[in-house]
Amino acid sequence: MSKSKPTAKSKPETKLSGRDITIIVVLVCYLGLFSTYPKPVSNQNESQHPAAQSESTDQNNTSAMGTLHVLPWIQFLIVDDIWNEWTDASSLRAGFSDRAMPIVGLCFTLLVGYSIGFLVLRAMCKATDFSRWESAVISTGIGLGVWTLYIFLIGVIGLYQHMEVFLLPGLGIVGYVIYLQITSFQENQTKVNQEATDHPDKPGKSQQERWFYRHLCWLLPAIYIVLASLVPPIEFDVTEYHSQVPKEWYQRGGMVKLPHNIYSNMPMGAELLSIPTMSLMPDYQETPDWWQGAISGKAIIGFYLILTAALTCVIGRRWFGLNAGMASLILLVCTPTIVSISTDGLVEMVLAFYLLLTVYFLLRWDEEPVRKWVILAGAAAGMALSIKYTAVVFVWIPAISWLAIKRRGIKPVLAFAIGVSIFAAPWFVRNLAWTSNPVYPLAGSIFETEGRTAEHVTQWNNAHKVPEFSLSNIRTDFGKFFITEQGQSPFLIPLALIAIAIGYRHKVIRPMLWWTVFYLVTWWCFTHRLTRFWAPVVPLVAVMAGYALHHAFSKRLQVAFNLVIVLAAIYGTSFMSRSFGTYNRIFVDYDKLTYIEPISEARDNTIPIRAHRYMIREIPRTGSGQPMSVLLVGDATPFELTMPAYYNTCFDECLFDKLVKQQSLEDAYNSLIERNIYYVYVDFEELSRYRSPGNYGTRSTVTREDIIKYATLGLLEEMVDAAINRDRGMVMIVKKPSQIQ
Repeated sequence: MSKSKPTAKSKPETKLSGRDITIIVVLVCYLGLFSTYPKPVSNQNESQHPAAQSESTDQNNTSAMGTLHVLPWIQFLIVDDIWNEWTDASSLRAGFSDRAMPIVGLCFTLLVGYSIGFLVLRAMCKATDFSRWESAVISTGIGLGVWTLYIFLIGVIGLYQHMEVFLLPGLGIVGYVIYLQITSFQENQTKVNQEATDHPDKPGKSQQERWFYRHLCWLLPAIYIVLASLVPPIEFDVTEYHSQVPKEWYQRGGMVKLPHNIYSNMPMGAELLSIPTMSLMPDYQETPDWWQGAISGKAIIGFYLILTAALTCVIGRRWFGLNAGMASLILLVCTPTIVSISTDGLVEMVLAFYLLLTVYFLLRWDEEPVRKWVILAGAAAGMALSIKYTAVVFVWIPAISWLAIKRRGIKPVLAFAIGVSIFAAPWFVRNLAWTSNPVYPLAGSIFETEGRTAEHVTQWNNAHKVPEFSLSNIRTDFGKFFITEQGQSPFLIPLALIAIAIGYRHKVIRPMLWWTVFYLVTWWCFTHRLTRFWAPVVPLVAVMAGYALHHAFSKRLQVAFNLVIVLAAIYGTSFMSRSFGTYNRIFVDYDKLTYIEPISEARDNTIPIRAHRYMIREIPRTGSGQPMSVLLVGDATPFELTMPAYYNTCFDECLFDKLVKQQSLEDAYNSLIERNIYYVYVDFEELSRYRSPGNYGTRSTVTREDIIKYATLGLLEEMVDAAINRDRGMVMIVKKPSQIQ
């Protein structure tokens, strides 16, 4: 028998084509430009409020870190510095055991989510519709969305503090799914090896070694993401409402209107996931049940980045190949900006997951035009709306346009609408009942709300207006997406551009490209252009980048493929693990993070946080048999305060004005004491920032002179040892004035 000629698979091409050389040149040139191009660097010690750091300030604020973007490559080797940041430069502060209960809450939520989603997919789809990897990722995402809807309904009933309404159904569903899985395994053991048969590469020692380090490239960043997500929140929006609103709803026993926090009227599907874990946590004086549960909730939000990265792998693997899927996963999970957003507790990547899941189901519908895929796509789009109102523009409009372009009649659109309404309608109905405006606080000029004046509407609209349209802003704003953003990946954008060049006609690349273009144009034209607002579209870019890396390198230039993967992992891990990448106190005891000022410089070294930690340490727990409360003026971030706190956002009526300034001295004192308010914290710096030109504005009329006046009258007395600069903030004790008998 004659020997057959070697096939292309047995002997891959090694000669570089002109296209290969062009692609390599593009990557090298972009990497060089990326590493030396001046980048804006924000001051991490300033307030994290979106309006706190103006776009113009960021554009001009460059430093050695911004100019030499090679710094993460160097700092990756400085192990001592990394450990000092992780432990706040003190071995006495190091600890990890207190993360145990939040981790339990995280695992419980993920298990419940997977189990619910498994049952949903089992009811709607065939077992052969998904691989095991697809089933695990999609089931968890769908299940968490359904679990959120259940939490919403429990909140309407008012049973948030009843542990059994979450624990018993959760354990019951998990137990039932485990039973189904065991039964299925026993009936058909041949499915155990189904994943291995799907791999396009031949098995062998070299492949095992290759996949070991590839898994290491995403597993290490994923572990860090979970650890950083378990650190208490300090980001402004998170401590103002993402964590604060669920805390208040849990303390009040249900989902109720909070007139002092306008953001509580927003959809809060992601934030609700923390409430069941609050009911499961032990209640300690230093770390109450709501506090530990909120940390679990923050970790769940951070875990959504890992879910989203896994979903990019699912899409890449199904339509391009396993190498493309792994490349997409690694590139996304190693993008520092995305990691920072997720570990801070912001919900952009939760929205990103459901946007990408909508795309996935629409792609399945393209291949198999049956109703179930459109209903699931609608459900995913509805879940996206339960996270942020912006899903209407960024998810609904592109999805409906997709359905319309295919010209398959009105039925797919109606099926999509059914899926959407299940998860979106409850939030519209709630706001309609609370405010007579289904999208409150948006559209205030269209829907009238009792107590909300034209002045309120104008303040909100001015704070969220679109910046100036100009060529300079186009260059600056889109420049951040393509290259100048400090935490952008050095490989994501050039690979995505290569994917567009070589794969535009691909049935997956083309719709993803146009969805991305629509998203970015809409982001620039209709939002106030915050960097994190374009984060939900990055997973689409990662899928395209994975396609390019696989199509260009994985068959002929394995060395180049592996080199890009490893370099992306090293760069991303180095960047995200440092203090300029994330809030990285991952091995500091919770009590040290709550009670004691930091040793080393980081984002927790701010005036409000120092004031909060001082008050937690020094303010007595009770007075006259009742919990002592504090009234915050200018400060709208009371999450970490363990004592009761009265506060208001800059868009709500100032409580100090209402309780003190608008009343006589005696009535003011009585109003405070009736509410057990024995302390007042005034943040002059925040008030000044709100009142600065181009900022959000504030409903408060309080000035430094007002506080001095009431101190002179004997109503307030300064705590001079408050460990903060009195020119920037003051902690005051409420006293009974001598004039009052």
